[in-house]
Amino acid sequence: MRVLLRNTKTGQYLQHSDKWTQNRSEAAIFENTRQALSLVLKERLCDMEILLGSEDIPDVRLPVHLPQI
Repeated sequence: MRVLLRNTKTGQYLQHSDKWTQNRSEAAIFENTRQALSLVLKERLCDMEILLGSEDIPDVRLPVHLPQI
C-alpha cells in the first residue's frame, strides 16, 4: 500500500522536504500513516490529506485537520 501526502488546495504531492510535485509517481512514499501524520504535525502543513492506495484499489483519502494551538 502506498501512503502519500497531498495538498488539497494545490493538488500537489509532497516529493521531499519542502519540494512538491504535480506528478504522483514522483511523490514521497511514507512507510505508514503515522509517519505521514507526524510530518504534517511537525511542519504544521495545512490543507493536507493522506492518501492510501495501491494499483488494486482506489485511493482512500484521509483529511488532516491541525489542532488549534
